[in-house]
Amino acid sequence: MRRLLLTLAFLLLSFGSYAQRLASVFVEGTLLMSPDRTPLAGLIVTLSPTDQSNPSSPYQALTSDGGYFSLYAPEGNYRIEVSYQGLRRVVRSVLTLEGKPVKLEPILFDLTKELPGVEVKAPALQVHYEGTNQVFTPSSLAPAKGGNLLDGLCFIPGVQLRGDDQLVLYGFSDLLVYVDGRHLRMSREELRTYLQSIPLDELASVKLIREPNGRYGGLTSPILDIRLRRSGSLGLQGYSYGELVTRRSLSWLLGSRLTYTEGKTQTYLSYQLSEKRSEETTTLFEKVKDSLLLRPRRTHRFTLGTNIQLSPASTLGASLIGTLAKEHLQNGWQSTSDTRTESLYGTLWHDWRTEGLTLRLMLEGSYASLSQERLVRAESVRYADTKRSGQVGLDASVPLGSLWRLDLGAQGYGLSYRGSSPRGDLHYELSESSLRGYLELSYRTRPFFARLGLALQRDEQSRKQEQWKLKHPDASREETHLLPYASLRYHLGRYQDLTLGMSSSYQRPAFRDVVGGSHRTTESIAREANLNLRTSYTYLLRLAYTYREAALLELSYSDTQRPIVDRIMLPIGGPMVVGLQGVNLDYSRYLRLLLSLPLPLIQSKELKWYATTYLAGQRQWDRGYLDGVLYSKAFTAGYLRHTHDLDLPGNWHLQLGVTAYSSLYYGLFEMSPQWWTEASVSRRLGSWRLSLSAYDLFNTNVARGDYRGYPYAFSFSREWYSPRIALGISYSWGRRATKTRQGRERRLTDERLGSGASEGLRTER
Repeated sequence: MRRLLLTLAFLLLSFGSYAQRLASVFVEGTLLMSPDRTPLAGLIVTLSPTDQSNPSSPYQALTSDGGYFSLYAPEGNYRIEVSYQGLRRVVRSVLTLEGKPVKLEPILFDLTKELPGVEVKAPALQVHYEGTNQVFTPSSLAPAKGGNLLDGLCFIPGVQLRGDDQLVLYGFSDLLVYVDGRHLRMSREELRTYLQSIPLDELASVKLIREPNGRYGGLTSPILDIRLRRSGSLGLQGYSYGELVTRRSLSWLLGSRLTYTEGKTQTYLSYQLSEKRSEETTTLFEKVKDSLLLRPRRTHRFTLGTNIQLSPASTLGASLIGTLAKEHLQNGWQSTSDTRTESLYGTLWHDWRTEGLTLRLMLEGSYASLSQERLVRAESVRYADTKRSGQVGLDASVPLGSLWRLDLGAQGYGLSYRGSSPRGDLHYELSESSLRGYLELSYRTRPFFARLGLALQRDEQSRKQEQWKLKHPDASREETHLLPYASLRYHLGRYQDLTLGMSSSYQRPAFRDVVGGSHRTTESIAREANLNLRTSYTYLLRLAYTYREAALLELSYSDTQRPIVDRIMLPIGGPMVVGLQGVNLDYSRYLRLLLSLPLPLIQSKELKWYATTYLAGQRQWDRGYLDGVLYSKAFTAGYLRHTHDLDLPGNWHLQLGVTAYSSLYYGLFEMSPQWWTEASVSRRLGSWRLSLSAYDLFNTNVARGDYRGYPYAFSFSREWYSPRIALGISYSWGRRATKTRQGRERRLTDERLGSGASEGLRTER
């Protein structure tokens, strides 16, 4: 690891000498709506060289909430272009850079007018890079136009929504979701319904982060950082939607969102009502059958927020999310529970930037309470839990000349949880806190981007309880984590990029698993504590080649020290109860090869047909000791997903796909091969959008396999009762005049740009 960091640092410094021959100039400005001078967020500003002697590729920046943009470009002559909804317009034909920083006069851009003047014979780029991160604009998610954020995210290459509501990337990596830089700490179902409540029209951009920096708290999991528009058409706009889902039982969702923009202030309010019914059965040993029957869970959620543009370089925002949920759950035939959950989450943030300097201050707080009445074998038990948390963070980005940039920040987090055992006879209080800081140095010039960073985090956890102190005494844990990361991107030539990245992360044991005792999670499954469980660390190295930001060939290597896995313990609480306990192996390593290949089959005004194949294979090695017995496994796993997307006349869109996994391991559990199909059709009718989707039509997505840990070996299966069929409808209003103009602009685009340089390969899907 030290050698790798030294090598990356040497490369980073070496690029500095190369850069002296490519002196870059800092350029900044503000993009405003004409004629009311409202800031325009989420548009792409491009500097395109006009000198034939300057072979540089275009330089791009995305406008912020105040319409602010900044970028670096080598000395020379350029023209300034603005891109929106797949269109590109020249707003300044001559810009000369001669070494000194340039602060442009505000650029006025009228979205409601047809594009006059100079025409550019190539479509606007819909996917671009910020460092090593890919950034997707709303026009790259055009098939989901008129729908919601979740619809749009599923059109990002490699992103898939599994049947358990988990967003994954390229089949193997679970995705984390951030909105405006804030981690959405929600369950999978809560996250799905929250994303469904936000219209795609309010999206500014989505950043796919493959190597998260220190700001994200030491992660190796990929991140989708969603950025919403904080300015838009004046007046009141609305979005209403509904969804009807059947998966052996009927579930539904209804909601509306109102957005009002006046001057430099935007306010939004949304309400959502949902009801879910589901059934799940897990079978162990062919004898122990654990069934969960949700009948139903009814959830009310509201969101209230505002964004205030204090100046073109300063934005203040606040939001509040409240949830009330009631559910009735039947667990087997002997246990039922009625649960009421209330939660409130608030955030306040302030962004400020000028002359390349960026500051962001964020405050978060949450409160949640749970009350439950459980009936077990005719015995009634009641208990209540409460949780409070708070977080404060400050991030800064400082330019160090024209080529170097320093990013640094600090975050503090605290949580307090007061709860009781499921039988109500044990009351305890958990608390945890963390303090994190990071420092990152980055270098940017054409054709290089490089960064090297280090994050330091201190975690503390403690537990106190009122009863049984001799059996379960008070406990505390303190740990310090040092997490390096680095990345390098080299632009090989037109449409080609090479990326090398290294990231590190850690996974600490769940606190309930290291403080003693056991508790039931379902009627037939209990968790047992392990006082010797230790934190695991993961180091990930990735090398990737991309073409047109769409085709991808990637090789990655992961090394996890002391991975945490679940083992089976028998018996726990009776012959029909299975115990799970977390344990550490020595290591888990894999070498993975990934291929993403989009292929245009038909390109015409009437029909666009694209086929995309995702293929991954990995070799994995696991080793450790279970109760003194050596456990060692080496195995090969594969993943295949093939999709077809058709843009049809009349604003119809059709998507078909099939996904298959070979046999693979999740910890000590070997999963049998499985596959499933997906299909969806949607159509836009003016302000309406209708969709029909089906998941796992043939009910083949059933988790079956064998437990391979010692001393027990047995088979298991989990049934979710497919297929899942969903009917959705949405309606947008309040922007009809603008929409009519945009429709005319899109027709002009088809006529003017039909033979652009990027024709024949679709980079957005």
